[in-house]
Amino acid sequence: MINQSEKPKQTQFGTLYAPQPTWLQMLILIGAFFGGFVVAKGVIWRLGGLSDAAQTGLYVAFAAVLVLGYALWMARLRAIVFHGISKGLLTALFKLIVRRQKPDSLEDLLPSEEKLTKMAVGAQKAASAFTIAGIIVSAIAAPISLLIAADAAAAARVVTIAVALIVWGTALAFLGRRGYLPILEEGEH
Repeated sequence: MINQSEKPKQTQFGTLYAPQPTWLQMLILIGAFFGGFVVAKGVIWRLGGLSDAAQTGLYVAFAAVLVLGYALWMARLRAIVFHGISKGLLTALFKLIVRRQKPDSLEDLLPSEEKLTKMAVGAQKAASAFTIAGIIVSAIAAPISLLIAADAAAAARVVTIAVALIVWGTALAFLGRRGYLPILEEGEH
C-alpha cells in the first residue's frame, strides 16, 4: 500500500515525508528511467526534423539527468551522514586517544532524535540534486543543439531543450523529496 496514512510531519527543519513502500519506489524508479525517454520523445516531436544523432543525444541527455542526479544525491547523503554520525564518533575517538577520556554513555556517541530528524529532512531535501543535474545537463545539451542547424529556430530549440531538461530534473527532485525514489545503497565489493 501507499503510505498515505502517514501524513508529512512538520519539523523545525522542514517537512519530513514518510518513505513509500519499496515495491512502489522501484516501480517509480523504472518509470522514471523510461519516462525520460518518453519526455525526450515529446521534445523530439515538438522540435521536429531532428537527425537520428540529435534524437539519440536527447535520449542520452534525459537519462543523464537521472544518473547524474542520483550520483549527486548519494554524494550529498554521504556528507549528511558523515556530518551527523561520523563527526560524533571521531570526536569521541579523539577524546579517548588524546585526553584518555571515555564517553559517559552510548548517547554521547549517537546522534539525538533531533539530529536524526534534521538528517532525515536534509536527506530528503538533498533530492534537489536532480534539479541541479537538470541544470548541468541542459547547460551542456542545449548549446550542443546549436550544432544541429544554425537556423531561425535555433534559439527556440535551445530554450525548449533547456527547459525540458530542468523540468525533468525538478520532477525527479519532487519524487525523491517525497520518498517515491529509493535511496540506492552502494553494493558490497
